[in-house]
Amino acid sequence: MEFYAHTPNEKGDWHLWLHHSQSVADKAAEFAQVFDAADLARCLGMTHDAGKLSDEFQRYLRQCHEATQKCTRAPAAKVDHKAAGAVRALEAGRGGRLLALAVLGHHGGLPDTTDVHSRLHDPDLPARVQLALRRAQQLGGDVPAGMSVPECAKDALSCELFVRVLFSCLVDADYLDTETHWNPEQAALRGDRDDLPDLWQAFQQSQADMQSRAESSLVNDIRNEIYHHCVNAAAHSPGVFRLTVPTGGGKTR
Repeated sequence: MEFYAHTPNEKGDWHLWLHHSQSVADKAAEFAQVFDAADLARCLGMTHDAGKLSDEFQRYLRQCHEATQKCTRAPAAKVDHKAAGAVRALEAGRGGRLLALAVLGHHGGLPDTTDVHSRLHDPDLPARVQLALRRAQQLGGDVPAGMSVPECAKDALSCELFVRVLFSCLVDADYLDTETHWNPEQAALRGDRDDLPDLWQAFQQSQADMQSRAESSLVNDIRNEIYHHCVNAAAHSPGVFRLTVPTGGGKTR
């Protein structure tokens, strides 16, 4: 039996759960590599949709697809698919507590830590959750025990920032892979991004073109002076800078 993450796209292709989870895991790990959290992010990607492996959720997807084919109303009640991954994450150590928050929040936003316990103790969850977790383990979507957070997240404030950035890695990865399923043409347009030196050259050219077409006036002279003050400030050491300029002075540029 194959398990799905999303209903068929316009080409009629179902989005396989394993393909989606592996792709989200790879993307999230890539994003989190810069702050030494690739392993945690990879686990997030593999477990965030573990709840979709339940019979109830697979039935829900089929019902949604049938409704689309028959042009009828989709099922009104959605089946939770976040609790299973969060339950497993809680068993994985201190890092697992952060994983659970991200899993529970990947649709709708991070929950409050005090809400986690109540959301994971629904009496209707156990059977569905355990079945989904067994299937996730069989498919390679389990969370290793003893997951720990890196040194950069050891104090309370750093830990809060860490979980928010880790959460954003998961959400971005999830949305990007889901977009690839539903709208591959749009996803293909993302491609490689320009680096800052190239962007700066493009901005300089744009600014020069705009200034060459601008009428000679006191206001435009002041805007030009403000612009050069900002550019010259880049030579200073990194710090906090204030730009006190009235509306119309070119602050956005």
